[in-house]
Amino acid sequence: MCSETRSVRSLIPFALFTIGALVFSGCGKKKDDEPVAVSPPPGAASSDELSIGIGAARGLNERLAPTSTKWRRVISIDEKSAVLVGDVAAEAITLVTSDAGKTWRPLRAVRESWSNVSAALDGTVVVGAGARDGAVVTGTSTVEAARISFGTLDASELNAPSPLFPDLKGPARGILVNDSALPAVLSPDLAALVADESPRHTMVFYAGKPGAEAVLKLPLPPAEKFVPAPFGRPPVLLSIKGRDLLSRPFPLPGKPLDKPTKVAGLVVTKTTGAELAAPTMCEAGAWSFQLVKQAPARLFVVGISAARTTVFPLPDQTEPTTHLGCGADHVVVEGGDNLTKAPTLIRCDLAGKCDAPQNGAFRLWPEPHEHEIISATAEKGVIGVLTARAGERWGLYLGQSPDGLIWERARVLGEGTGDRGRIELGAVISFGKRLVILVSAGVTGTSRRGWFSIASDDGGASWGVP
Repeated sequence: MCSETRSVRSLIPFALFTIGALVFSGCGKKKDDEPVAVSPPPGAASSDELSIGIGAARGLNERLAPTSTKWRRVISIDEKSAVLVGDVAAEAITLVTSDAGKTWRPLRAVRESWSNVSAALDGTVVVGAGARDGAVVTGTSTVEAARISFGTLDASELNAPSPLFPDLKGPARGILVNDSALPAVLSPDLAALVADESPRHTMVFYAGKPGAEAVLKLPLPPAEKFVPAPFGRPPVLLSIKGRDLLSRPFPLPGKPLDKPTKVAGLVVTKTTGAELAAPTMCEAGAWSFQLVKQAPARLFVVGISAARTTVFPLPDQTEPTTHLGCGADHVVVEGGDNLTKAPTLIRCDLAGKCDAPQNGAFRLWPEPHEHEIISATAEKGVIGVLTARAGERWGLYLGQSPDGLIWERARVLGEGTGDRGRIELGAVISFGKRLVILVSAGVTGTSRRGWFSIASDDGGASWGVP
């Protein structure tokens, strides 16, 4: 019995040594493990994540675009694809996604004096850019100074820029209005621009990838005044004759011009041509949407696609300076509550039936301030993001409604005073089922700012990383 006790006692030092070795070994392994990622506190940001009032936003690669980029247009192609069009300094920056905003890729082009971007349903992206060489009127440039570049949603860069095809007498010549010099995407390797070769002589000039065989320009009927910006996907060419707005498929080279169809529901006024020539306010799927004024001082929506058109009046309470938001089958405008004057959002379907909101989407600050609302619709709801400013004070708020009738209490994305912790809206994007908000914010503990995105798949009720 004593010998057994001595045997057990002799094993104790060995056991203690083994346990100690295991503990030491385990500690050593833990040192080599990756540190556990900790989300930043509310209002703070790391390079990978931003914590805001509605959830956690994912950081975008800082090489995609500087936070000084101004996003001018959003082209929502389908449930997975979208194009963000922006400018910074002397560069045109286009961000593209084919996975509903999970990842983005940049397509960059030199921007001398102007640039515009178009996209096709097949994912072809075309960038038109140019200088004012030879131009004598502010806001115009010459056709010979224009260049066209092609890209795709899965490309890492644009093709080398190429000029518009020359005519038989030498380089293509004409005058472009910069804001309206929007390329029409005719195929993955063919684009076109509408320009005036001379007064009352409007032409379609074509361009292809470097090395492509040239095709002749196409003269357009002098009895019609043509809108230089294409509408819809595939592109539609609009024109004005008398008090009628006409539409036809954008002409292909070597093919006869189709007979036009009258766009019903619109009476052309002195300002209609300029309103339609301005950059389109909203692009969703096959549709392009624009706001125009009709007598007596009422706003109308004009929607154009290759298959059909829609024209309808907006409610009387629509704000004259409203932005136009959209999705696959609705548009959204800003209105004012008749009693409280608080801003609300009005959703309309493409037949012109508009919701009558039962409450305001936002509450106004009591002090004088400026505000701006950017909105979008999804299959399950509608949202708006309000940016408010009063001196050094700033605020960013989310309004959301499941049906366009009853609006939930607005949620705070961020608010404060001065630059510290300031969050700024970049864009609101609809993918049909998914909504994505892009914001910029300072990275905590640094002097750097970054872009962050947050997504909702239930119409704006809940949010998280895309």
